[in-house]
Amino acid sequence: MVCKFPYPVEAIVFLTCACCYSFQVIQNQYIYMIVAKLHNYTENNSVDYCSNNKTATIDGKIVVDDASRWTMYSCLAFFLPCAVFSLIVTAWSDKIGRKWAIAIPTFGTAIGSAVQVIAILYRLPLYWTIIVSFIYGASGSYVAILNIGTAYLSDITYEEDRDRRFTILQACASFGGGVVLVASGYWIDSQGFIPSSIFITGCAIAAILFIPMMTSAEHDKYSVLPYIDDSVNANQDSLQGDKCYRSNVDRKCPMVEDECDESTALLHNKEITIKTSKSTFCSQIKVIWRIYTTEKNICYHVEDSVSDECFYTRRLWRLWFFVISYAWYTFVINGSAAFQTLFFISYPICFTPGMIGLQNGIASGLVILSPLIIKFYESVLRLRTQSILLLTICTRLSSTLMMGFAKSPILVFSATSIGVLSTFPNSIIRSQISKLVSSSEQGSALALLSGIEGTFSIFSSIFFLYIYPATLHISHGFSWIVASFVLCIPLILMIILWIVENIETTLQLRIDDRSFTAEADK
Repeated sequence: MVCKFPYPVEAIVFLTCACCYSFQVIQNQYIYMIVAKLHNYTENNSVDYCSNNKTATIDGKIVVDDASRWTMYSCLAFFLPCAVFSLIVTAWSDKIGRKWAIAIPTFGTAIGSAVQVIAILYRLPLYWTIIVSFIYGASGSYVAILNIGTAYLSDITYEEDRDRRFTILQACASFGGGVVLVASGYWIDSQGFIPSSIFITGCAIAAILFIPMMTSAEHDKYSVLPYIDDSVNANQDSLQGDKCYRSNVDRKCPMVEDECDESTALLHNKEITIKTSKSTFCSQIKVIWRIYTTEKNICYHVEDSVSDECFYTRRLWRLWFFVISYAWYTFVINGSAAFQTLFFISYPICFTPGMIGLQNGIASGLVILSPLIIKFYESVLRLRTQSILLLTICTRLSSTLMMGFAKSPILVFSATSIGVLSTFPNSIIRSQISKLVSSSEQGSALALLSGIEGTFSIFSSIFFLYIYPATLHISHGFSWIVASFVLCIPLILMIILWIVENIETTLQLRIDDRSFTAEADK
C-alpha cells in the first residue's frame, strides 16, 4: 500500500533544491578557502577572508583570478552535462512517466552530495569539485526536477490553477534552498564545511522517499489540454475525433460538445498515451521541433468577456518570445549566481560565510511569500499574468542594478529584498508555455527550456567569471551592471507581448459589446 501525500512533487523539489542550491554556494566558498590558503592569503583554513586584508591588494587579485578559474571549471562540469541530460530526462518523462523521470535527478543529487562530503572530509584536490559538479549535472539536477515537476502539475491540474501551482512549486524550490543556506552559513562559521554538507546529503536522501507518493499517469484525475486547433494539418477523417477530444477537455470552448460523450474523449486520450509510450528519444526531438516550428490556433477565453465563445490567437511567435525571454533571464540568474559568492567574499563587501548564508537565505526564503503576492496582484490589483511577468522582470533589473553599486551590507540586503520577485518569471513562463501546448506535448515543450537553461548557463558562467576579475579595476560591481543591461532583452520582448495581448483583449471586448447590444435590440 502506497502512502498518500497531497504535495509529493513540491516536497521533492523543496528537498532536492535545498541540496542543489546549497551545494554550489558551499563549493564556491570551499574553492576560495583552498585557493586563499595556497597563496598564503589566509591562515589555518580561515573563512574570514578579509581579516588580514581590508583593502584591495595584489594578492587579493591573484586569489580572485585563481578562484574564478576553478569556479568556472566546476560550472562548466555542471552545466555542460546538465544541458544535455536535463533535456533528455524531461523529454523522456512523456514516455516513461513523470515519476520515473524525476527519480533520475533526485538520485543523482543524493550521489553528488555524498561525493562532495567525501571530498571535503578528506581534503581531496580541487579537481574533485569538478567531479562533484559533473555528477550533479549528469543527472539533470534542479533544472530537470523543476521542469518535470511542472509537467507533472500540468497533467493533474486545470489550466486556471496552473499559475498558482507553478508559483508554489518555484517557491518550494527557493525556500528550500533559502532555509538551508541560512543554517549552513552560520554552521560553516562555527564548525566548517563538513556538517552542513552532511545535512544537505540527508535532504537529498529524504527527497527519494516522496517519489513513490507521486500519482502515476494512469491515475491522473484531470484531463487538462488547452484547446488547440489542428484543423489546418489534420486529416479530415480524424477531425471529428479531435473535436470530441478537445471540446470535452476545455469546458470554456463549447464547440460540438453535444456531438460526443466522455468515453470518446477518454479513448482518444488513451490512444495518444499509447503513441507516446512507443516513441523513442529521436522521435521526442522531432516532437520538440514540431512544437516550436508548427503554427496552431489557440482557443482563449477572455476574462472580462461577456461571451463564452473562444477567441483564437496564434501560438508560434508567442512560444518563441517566451523561450528567448526565458533563455536570457536564465543567463543572468545563473551567471550572477556563479560569481556572486566571490563578489560577497572579496573587498569591499568582505562577507563571512554566515553573512553569505543570510543573504542567500533572504533572497531564496522570501520567495515563500510569492503565492500571497501573486494572489494580491490578481485579486486586489486585478493584474493579468503578462502584467505580473513584466513587473517581476523590472524588479529583478532594479535589484541587479542596485547590487552593481553596493559597497556595504546595507545596500546588498536592500537589493536582495527588492529582488524577492525575481523567481516569478521562470514559473510564469513555464505556465504560459504549458497553456500553449497539449498534454502529450508538455514534457517535450518544457524539455527545450531545460536544454536552453543548461546551454545558456554554460556561456553565462564563462562570461561572468571572466569579466568579473577582469573588470575589478573599473568597478567591483561592473558585472552586475552588465547583467542589468542583458535583462533588457526579456523586458522588451515581454513588453511587446503585453501590448499585443491588451490590443487583442480590447478588440474582443468590443466585439462582445456589439454582440451584446445586438442581442438586446432584438
